[in-house]
Amino acid sequence: INEKAAQCRAICEEMHVDRPPLHVLDSVGEEPERVFHVDDSEISAPKVLSRKERERLRRAAEEKARREADDDANAPMRALQDFMGGTLKSRRDNVSAIDKQLERPAWMDE
Repeated sequence: INEKAAQCRAICEEMHVDRPPLHVLDSVGEEPERVFHVDDSEISAPKVLSRKERERLRRAAEEKARREADDDANAPMRALQDFMGGTLKSRRDNVSAIDKQLERPAWMDE
């Protein structure tokens, strides 16, 4: 059945059909060990967190908030370092090509 369903999916993809073909699920009787397996999607109650899990989540949230605060406070200094090399003064040894006096080649005067 799964082979036929795979063939149908391939045909639907070729024909650009958005609706997928029937997907057949294995019954629990075919795999008895699946009787004891519960998927997270089957549980509707909220998850109960242990004290350790709550503490870990709290520490992670505090660390994230601290990192975001540090990033916001250091944004101007980070930008200065990234774009200006940490100084507001320009270096004269780094003169751009526009600032240099260009000489006209002799062949242009001919």
